[in-house]
Amino acid sequence: MPPLRRARHSDAQENRARIIRAARAELDRNPTASLQSVAKAAGIGQGTLYRHFPDRDALLLAAYGREIGALTSAAPLLLKEHGPVEALRRWLTHLAAHGRGDSAVSAAMEAATRTAHDSHHSREGSPVAAALDQRLSADKEAGPEAQRG
Repeated sequence: MPPLRRARHSDAQENRARIIRAARAELDRNPTASLQSVAKAAGIGQGTLYRHFPDRDALLLAAYGREIGALTSAAPLLLKEHGPVEALRRWLTHLAAHGRGDSAVSAAMEAATRTAHDSHHSREGSPVAAALDQRLSADKEAGPEAQRG
């Protein structure tokens, strides 16, 4: 039965990709779009959507993972280029830029700051919180003199 198993796996991957594409399109149009509208746009039932994404946060993280990754990976790069205080200021400016307005990306950023676990992978904390922790640790290590400047 390996061919049947591969076909099911392939269908699941296609469904997941279709859901993510539909979610981005729906959420870009309407950041408060329901999961039901995303399922409908993807041409699947709600049960299929929930098999892949158990809640709205999981869907937001999958749909906007690239943007979240860019934000979280900026923290260590800024530390290499700037002192702790300036790096933190620039990172917070970057974070604020993503959080402005009523957008699906800002909702995804908010979801990325939560510490809840989803069914696809376990997170210790969140990617945004981890980046902030890294920033604060660098500030602490630099000491009070470096923090003033």
